[in-house]
Amino acid sequence: SPSRGEPLCADALAMFIFGGAGEGDSLHRDTWRLDVNLENNRSDHHKHGGSQLRGCKGASWQPVPQPSEGRAPSARSSFVLANWTSTGSAVMHGGLGSIGVMSDVWVLQPDGLWIEFPT
Repeated sequence: SPSRGEPLCADALAMFIFGGAGEGDSLHRDTWRLDVNLENNRSDHHKHGGSQLRGCKGASWQPVPQPSEGRAPSARSSFVLANWTSTGSAVMHGGLGSIGVMSDVWVLQPDGLWIEFPT
């Protein structure tokens, strides 16, 4: 299951979480996705500040499988993860890993593949 207290990246229907710290000094490099099922019944929508709010019908965490030939970021904690809304991707920068402070940049594509950006 996802680590506690680590950066996450959310949009209206999904949230991603990567790695983080576990018990003791252990670091993780797994990727998880939370899929949120929103109410579609228009009669249940509430108006607030010009936008419609929908209730949550349910949610579930799923691991994001990584292809065996693909690369993924190394295990770490204390990084920044943000939506890149126009591409449906998430961008991760830096963190603390087994080698110390990291300054690499990775993009999590909508298909679950990580791509490293040169820095």
